[in-house]
This record gives sequence, structure tokens and C-alpha cells, in this order.
Amino acid sequence: MELQTRKIVQVASLALLLCGFLLASASGQEFKLEKAVYAADSKQPVAQNVTLFRGDLVVDLKVDFANPPNILETKVYDSRQKKIALMDHARQVYVEISDNHLLQMVDGLRRDISQRDELQFLINEVFTETQQLEYSRVVLASPTIKYVVTGQRPSNTNYLPIHGEFLDTVTRLNASDPRGFPPFARMRLNESIKKMGWIPSSVEVEFGANALLPNGLKMRATHVLIDGLSKEDTAKIEMAKKQWLGYTQVSLLKFRGIEQTAAAEKTDPETTEPTVTK
Repeated sequence: MELQTRKIVQVASLALLLCGFLLASASGQEFKLEKAVYAADSKQPVAQNVTLFRGDLVVDLKVDFANPPNILETKVYDSRQKKIALMDHARQVYVEISDNHLLQMVDGLRRDISQRDELQFLINEVFTETQQLEYSRVVLASPTIKYVVTGQRPSNTNYLPIHGEFLDTVTRLNASDPRGFPPFARMRLNESIKKMGWIPSSVEVEFGANALLPNGLKMRATHVLIDGLSKEDTAKIEMAKKQWLGYTQVSLLKFRGIEQTAAAEKTDPETTEPTVTK
């Protein structure tokens, strides 16, 4: 009976999803962002994403840059239902996380960090914002972290609300992954980006030496904004819909592989302690 009830709930949820896709198709703006991430001054990207915006729906595709156009992971954000789905194509599984659940995880992570003296810079450092409007640039700097953002105003200002909403959601997602860097500095940067009415064209970040990154870190990302969606883009959205409907729903712990890690630690006495949550 319990299994049957879960199945009914899942079918109902997927029916709502399909409705959301249809409503998104019929409404609003269509555009996409092509993003590449580079380590320091490297000319070869370490990550690439294509993000498709269609009405109230956002489909983010993590590209296997070593074997394009293979897709490693897909995120689908439904603005109407205020939730995001993550899909792992290798395992054909997905997990759904509501906006409220993400906010709870961010608050929980903030409380955990507040008890670690060596991590206080993540939540307590004050950022100074410098606007260089002649270059469409904002510099956001604290004693440990520095962001330099170059922005662009989209031709259609209706792009901005859904872009800002998705930006906040994927930033908070780091709180759901023990391997992710805590999102608080980037959340502060998002405030500046939205205040300026921009979609970034480039983002540079530099971390000084700290408890999580003893050698510091420099990264940069480029963003290319493209108006409209091609037939190929639309086909990718339809494929994401079919995958979401067809994959198996799992818990967040199972999706992140945390259940397997915990089991291994219990059975293997040589296993080292887990790394500090980032």
C-alpha cells in the first residue's frame, strides 16, 4: 500500500511537471546562456554549461567538455512550482529540491559554519563594492575573497527576473552538496548583479589562502547571452522533459552518493575522516 501511494504521488507530481512545461512553452521570453569556466589563466575550460530559458522554465546542461556534446548532468528549474530537479544521466536518476528546502539547508550550513572559528570568513567578512560603470564592471572585495564582474544589459529586460531567480537557486544548491563551496560570498555577489540589472558576461574570483583553500584559488567564467532558442535548443528541452518523466526519483543523499560513502566508512576502518563541508 505504501509503495502504491508513493507511485500515485510521483505520477501526480510528474503530471504537474508536464503542465508546467506546457505553460512555459506558451509564455514569455526565450534565451540562452553559454558558460565556460577556467582555472586561473588557463585557455582550456574546466567546465561548460548551456542554460536554456523558456518562459518559467530553465534547463541547465552540464556539457562533457572532453566529449562534447555529451551531457553529464541536467538541472531543470520550474519557477511556477518553485523547485529544481537534478538529473544524473549515467545512473538515470533524479532528485527534486524545493526552494524552501534549499533555504533551510543554507540556514543549517550557516549555523554549522558559525561554530567553526577557522571558517568565520565565509559568513562574517564584510564586502566593499566598487562600481566602475564606464567599464560595466563591479568589484566586490573582502579581506579573503575578491570578485570582478563585467555585466551586460539584455535587449529584453523581461530576461532579468527569471535569470536572477535561477542564479539564486543554483547558488544555494552548493549547500546541498558536501563537496560544494559554501554559497554565502556568491549570494552576496548575486545581490550586486541583480541590483545593476545585469546578466554577467564575465566573472572572476580570487580566494586568498584560507582554511578550505590553503593555497588560495583563481577562477574565471565567461557568459555568452543569445536571444531566442533554436530548434536544437527546443529539442534539448523536450529531451530533458522525457528524462525527468522517465528516470527514477531518489533521495538527495543517494543522489549525492552520501549513503554509499557513509556505508564504506562504517565497514572500512582505514577510511579517513570526511573532508570539511565546503
